[in-house]
Amino acid sequence: MLRNDTDQTNLETFTNSEGEYYFTIEAPATVNLTASKEGFLNAVVNDIIIGANEDIVKDIQMNEIPDEIGIISGIVTCGELPLEGVQIVIAVDAISDRQETFTNSEGEYTFSILTPATITITASKETYQDAAIENIQIYASDEITQNISMVLITNVVDISDIPFKTGLRGNYPNPFNPSTTIEFDVNNNNSPHIYGGGKGGENPYRHSSRMTQGETHIRIDIYNIRGQMIRTLGNGLFSLGTHKIDWDGNDTNGNPVSSGIYFYQLKSENVIDTKKMILMK
Repeated sequence: MLRNDTDQTNLETFTNSEGEYYFTIEAPATVNLTASKEGFLNAVVNDIIIGANEDIVKDIQMNEIPDEIGIISGIVTCGELPLEGVQIVIAVDAISDRQETFTNSEGEYTFSILTPATITITASKETYQDAAIENIQIYASDEITQNISMVLITNVVDISDIPFKTGLRGNYPNPFNPSTTIEFDVNNNNSPHIYGGGKGGENPYRHSSRMTQGETHIRIDIYNIRGQMIRTLGNGLFSLGTHKIDWDGNDTNGNPVSSGIYFYQLKSENVIDTKKMILMK
């Protein structure tokens, strides 16, 4: 596994029959390599600096697990969702030894420990509370499963900043050419309701600073005057607060749409809200 410290992403691959591996990295970047295979000790190479247009050869030596080695592994989750890119640190108390790795796309990690040992596991990831498990006893040939649960850090805001309900605020400018910004509110405690005045690849969206605990699934779609959906701007979890999302006047295929009346619609579990906008070229 390759951990890119520059953009906080993981890449995984497997060696071929010749033991060769290959990664393509957007440079410049600083990366860490972790090689793992059943029956072998993990091998780690840290702080590899890659410059633009630079090809680096980094051979990795792996050793078989001796009899006095124990294995500890597990899955890191938040709720029921596995967390990728969590830094896992193993500290062996008796010899002040320290190992670290990052969880893969399934939230999994594995360590090989020289036994007997008493260890502490620490999990850390940006925007999550650190989690630590102490005094884990491990002996020769042990295979211990230690799953870790993490909690998302949320910001608490003044009650005056909390939207009254989930719904569309409007778009600006309107009329517009060629792009407009749609603003909407998210409140997690809506009772079911439908309101509005019309029919009803993903754009980058911008969050405001007004957020608090909890997330709601929100979908924002664009429709033409015939009621045909031509673009989905957002489809995911949004924190409580006010959000903004842009439409560049293109359809799903990236083609500019013609002048006319369009409708933008917000959908959540309990809310459908639709408003009208005008594209004038």
